[in-house]
Amino acid sequence: MSNHTYFCCNLDTFNNNLEATVKPVYKAQGPPNWGHPGYLAFSANMWDHWTGVTGGPNTTGCAWWAHRVAHWNTQILTQTLSAYNLQLKLAKIAFAQLMHTSCCCPGPVPSITYNPSAMKTINSFNLDTKYIKAGGETRSFTISGDKHSRFNLEISRLPLTGPAASNSDYYNFNTGLFQSTKTGLNDEFMGENSYNGDITFPVLADLTKGVKYEINLLVKDKFYTKHAEYIEVRFPDNSIDINSSTGSNSNVVQKEMYQAPDTRITIGGLSPNATVTKTGSDTHVTTASIDKPVVNIPFEFTWTVSPLKSLTINRQPTANDMTAKVTRSIGAAVTIDGDTITSPVTCRRWSMADIDGLQPGMQVVTSAIDGSAGTGNGFTGSASIKEYLDQTTIFEGQENEYKVDNTRIPGVDTLGEKPTITRDATTKVATSVQTGNITFDQQASLHWAGDSVDIYAYGPQAIKQLTKYDFEFSDLAVVLTDITTTTTTAPSASATFDVTSAVGLAENISTVSGIGIDSEAINPTITRIKSLASGTYTTGATGYPAGELTLGVAQTLESGITLSFGGTALVATLTGNIKVNNIGPENLSLYLDLEKFLTMNAAPASV
Repeated sequence: MSNHTYFCCNLDTFNNNLEATVKPVYKAQGPPNWGHPGYLAFSANMWDHWTGVTGGPNTTGCAWWAHRVAHWNTQILTQTLSAYNLQLKLAKIAFAQLMHTSCCCPGPVPSITYNPSAMKTINSFNLDTKYIKAGGETRSFTISGDKHSRFNLEISRLPLTGPAASNSDYYNFNTGLFQSTKTGLNDEFMGENSYNGDITFPVLADLTKGVKYEINLLVKDKFYTKHAEYIEVRFPDNSIDINSSTGSNSNVVQKEMYQAPDTRITIGGLSPNATVTKTGSDTHVTTASIDKPVVNIPFEFTWTVSPLKSLTINRQPTANDMTAKVTRSIGAAVTIDGDTITSPVTCRRWSMADIDGLQPGMQVVTSAIDGSAGTGNGFTGSASIKEYLDQTTIFEGQENEYKVDNTRIPGVDTLGEKPTITRDATTKVATSVQTGNITFDQQASLHWAGDSVDIYAYGPQAIKQLTKYDFEFSDLAVVLTDITTTTTTAPSASATFDVTSAVGLAENISTVSGIGIDSEAINPTITRIKSLASGTYTTGATGYPAGELTLGVAQTLESGITLSFGGTALVATLTGNIKVNNIGPENLSLYLDLEKFLTMNAAPASV
């Protein structure tokens, strides 16, 4: 130090300045930062450069302190530092600035461009808050804001399973696991304008029960960081949608997420008016996660009718034959102009405790009207939700003709009320209920009030409106299972012969093919079926009767040959593909309305 005659500090000054600035930061961390090679190594390096033992031009004496301040300032501005490392860099800068002053170095105290006391702003917290798969998944998040913003991030899960069900547990970002001890990202430093991370959500411990996650992004005054201005978003029921709201008027931005059990989609057949009744059927069942797409669901199921009946295909099914239904309670009648007010009183408008998801075009069937308390419900076939409109034509037939609405009643009317959103305490699934009035294109008797009825939605758009499921249907098809039987007589140029069973056949519909059938009369049609058991075509105690068949064309056949019959069957197989673009919140039964394209034929009555 002999060449620095203007210096007014010594080793004691050096050590005192270290004690005041850097040493507390090192010491607070504990081993290995406290002691060699941390603090002690730093102290030795600073002394050696200051005294000229180490270093060259501009890296000794007062130049060393200016050099260090500039170096650490650059690191802060260009590197992503942890909260501890940022604190340590700032402490080292303070030490170098203090040495410059204490040692009477010439010129101004070296300064930095980084301003730790300048208020930073976190602008956004982006995280997909849709339902988490029951099987678990990893979600990425991004926190965006000013460079050098600092924050805490805490994720808690509740409830736990088992004895600690009333408590929360916390996400450990290092292990990717939840633990009972409180943890999170603490005093995290945003080296650039964003911070990216991942959260791994585990498999539901109980696949029948949902879980809630609370996510808190916190800033503190000591971080010199704030949240962007609060912008509030509300749900239709006027409750706050915290996930869509942004910013905060406090030190915390909160999000919430739910992990719900998988939903079950059951695909099968349906006969709303009981005109295609079954004796047996199967269904296709698949599971999926709420709010998630399913690329494709190929399905197949069968529909079997009584042996005394038979099925006929009228056409192939279409997407508009697919339907879903909900059961809703009919409230009091609401009379409007056009209702029948004489006895029996009938109405087309009704109050309903829940109209959520309903829209014009959805249907109820006649059988939904309980006629046990009287007649005259007015329904002829299915009734549809529809706007009621009564108009008067002015200047009818003239060039200036126009219409004036006398009465216009919407098919679905919320009456200005907001829906109520509730979340199931077990599954954590949110649903909405909306009170209002509903209007049909037909009138029903007052006795309908209080009944629970099935309301059907047909086609992809209506099903989406009703259920929140977004479907695309393709390759829908129905195939009848061929009927085979054996001849028991040998007709010679005769149209009549006996078979072991005529079950599933129908007069003037079923066709026959097989060895010996006249090739010039391809697949002739059965014109008459006679039971050989009891004179009528009915079941017997020991099974189903043999039958005598009459064809439209004479045949010469051997006894004991097998014939195949088309056009009718006991079993229909239905197939198709379903693309699911979004999964709704609840289990769903999805149906093909068999009445749209199948006919069930009565048993033959010929004797």
